[in-house]
Amino acid sequence: MGTQEITRSMPQEQPGRRGFVALPRAEVRARKIDSRWCYAYSFATHLGGHGFAPLPKWGHFADTGEKAVRAAAAALIDKVRKNYPNDAESRLICAWAQTLLHGEQIDLFEEMAA
Repeated sequence: MGTQEITRSMPQEQPGRRGFVALPRAEVRARKIDSRWCYAYSFATHLGGHGFAPLPKWGHFADTGEKAVRAAAAALIDKVRKNYPNDAESRLICAWAQTLLHGEQIDLFEEMAA
């Protein structure tokens, strides 16, 4: 059986300048490999970032694709809060990831302006 993948990316207010990625950015991914769903996340702010691919070697598994997306969102929030707790871009990433956990719809760019 092939590979199935789910990707959720944080919306960008505007594209980055030519040759640059717009920041902040974040993404969670879930990939079904054989019968298991692996999950991962990546993020970047002006202060730094982190990320990895959804591969079995990392040991991050869930029963379903949606559970994997929620687990990746929770892991992303934990990592961002641990490494960049007082940064506005980090708070924006966490607000977006919370929407994946709870299915909320918020205007991230209004949140950033506040």
